[in-house]
Amino acid sequence: MANLFNQLPDYSKSPAGRERTILRLLPRASLAGSILIALPALLIRLLPLFGLAPADPKLASTVDIMSIAVMIVFWIALVIVGTGAFLVMLMKGPAYVADPYAMVDSDKPGKRMAEMQPGKAIYQGEGKSPPEQDS
Repeated sequence: MANLFNQLPDYSKSPAGRERTILRLLPRASLAGSILIALPALLIRLLPLFGLAPADPKLASTVDIMSIAVMIVFWIALVIVGTGAFLVMLMKGPAYVADPYAMVDSDKPGKRMAEMQPGKAIYQGEGKSPPEQDS
């Protein structure tokens, strides 16, 4: 487990871009957007307390339903944008070798799997015999 993630040598990382800004803004945007979306439903419930207008139950329930629907769409959009920004950030990072695999059936097979080092390219020159198959 010591060599779980082996970085590819000579791989240049891309500089951080707009995805970091988006990820930093997501918590504030979600809080501010959720408050703004919930504000009409809250106001329609609080107006009768101040004696400004009588609340029609049908109007209040319609505003509640619309607020909930817009809130769900807003949260889904935040999740999609956040996932996209995270994936771009992940793709800009270093490249890793998951596990090297010796191609026994290739034209120029490499060393046996036990002799391989993770992250190292294997080349077997001309005239070398292929490795023996393990049974």
